[in-house]
Amino acid sequence: MSSPYWTIKKKFIYGARYFFFAQILTKILSIAGHVLLARLLLPSDFGIYGVAAFIVGFLSSLFSFGLPAGLLQKKEELERHDIDNLFTIQTVVAVVCYLGIFFAAPTIAKFYGSHTISPLYIRLFSLALLFGAFKSYSVVLLERDLSFKTIAMTDLIEIGSFQITSIILAYCNYGAWAFLWGVLLSRVFGLLYSVSTVRKIPTLAFQWAPLKNIFIFGLYIQGGAVFGLLREALIPIFIAKKLGLSAMGYINWAWVLCSYPFFAVNFLDRTSFATLSRVQHDTIAFSRIVKKIVRLNNILVLGLLCLVVSHVSQIIHFVFTDKWLPAIPLVYAFSINIAFFASGNIVASALNALGRSRFTFFQSLFWFFYFWVAGVTFVEKFGMIGYGYTVALNTINYLFLYAYFWKVTKINLTDLLIGPIAAAGIAILFAFWIQNSLLENTWLTFGLSIFMTGAVYSGVIWGLYASDLKFAYAEISESLLK
Repeated sequence: MSSPYWTIKKKFIYGARYFFFAQILTKILSIAGHVLLARLLLPSDFGIYGVAAFIVGFLSSLFSFGLPAGLLQKKEELERHDIDNLFTIQTVVAVVCYLGIFFAAPTIAKFYGSHTISPLYIRLFSLALLFGAFKSYSVVLLERDLSFKTIAMTDLIEIGSFQITSIILAYCNYGAWAFLWGVLLSRVFGLLYSVSTVRKIPTLAFQWAPLKNIFIFGLYIQGGAVFGLLREALIPIFIAKKLGLSAMGYINWAWVLCSYPFFAVNFLDRTSFATLSRVQHDTIAFSRIVKKIVRLNNILVLGLLCLVVSHVSQIIHFVFTDKWLPAIPLVYAFSINIAFFASGNIVASALNALGRSRFTFFQSLFWFFYFWVAGVTFVEKFGMIGYGYTVALNTINYLFLYAYFWKVTKINLTDLLIGPIAAAGIAILFAFWIQNSLLENTWLTFGLSIFMTGAVYSGVIWGLYASDLKFAYAEISESLLK
């Protein structure tokens, strides 16, 4: 008879295999789309899109009351009333939020200046709220079943439709409106596919009694998400108003560029909470899965991040055009945070899977106050790069997260982080040396430098983790064959 660890691991690897390859394709589409849109559109267009996306993202975090996370973490099997409750609450609150935005749109547009963003743009963009609410219950069912193959296909449909629509309309000089129609079409297609796969139609019904056991847990998750978005509100509310939408465009663009390495492990971030929730009662299985996920996460993220950091000026010059050169200092600052951000998400998911959502809530609350105090102070003093300083210094908070995780679980992740950071540092120093040694800055020398830097990083990682990597490969192969 299979152990719970083996059963969950096999199902996770089977689903994650499809999820991983689908994510590779979606991230290729995302990166290609980001490059083309950055060449076709202006920083101010990215800023307008960022404002509308923040409004939708913030309100989307409000209307679930943490129920999706609570249902994922629930030990017992889901019943019909669980899904009906989720669908009813999200639908009602989403409609109320949309009506609020509809009537508040002129005021929001006036805040930024009617010549930069129109009320109609905000009203249409916010329709994405309704599509997200209708889709949420199907995502919960798929993640509970660890159906990552279907989830990956949904992501692929949404990303593909968004990028294709946005690029075509940007080429036709639609400006920021290209983003709007790309978002709406992608949400519609994702909704239709996701709902069709679960073959369950919820009804508008509500029962309070079944919610009691998951409501408190869900509220902490919800609160953490809300304060996380309020933290990010520093950009569209304060920075965009003080420095302009172009500055907001530079910040958003730089963060996306630094997040490219995170794309490689997005499948781990998306699958970790659901998977770890299923083995929360088995301490041995929980520890083994956490360590494997964090190790793979750090190796991939740090490896790709060192390529971005060491070649950022060439990447901008050859790929994005020189209009994005003012964002280079932001890229350096954000990269410090990204080095810990990806694994920090995994650790937070692990704590939530154990029911420790209260800690992650209070940490989000602390981050919120830190960003608004430090961010406003640094931006007032240093301008746009002041936000970069704020993000870089926030890295210290991840150290407290790791320390608390060790206190709760006695799982030490230090050695899984120090090795990749050291390897990335060596690779970056090598890249700077090789770039100074090359006489010309061409596509050929750029590609050669990327290849050699990657080879140095891979060599150091192999020297540090050769036995672990061989064992992981053998274990995955065995799981897929059984």
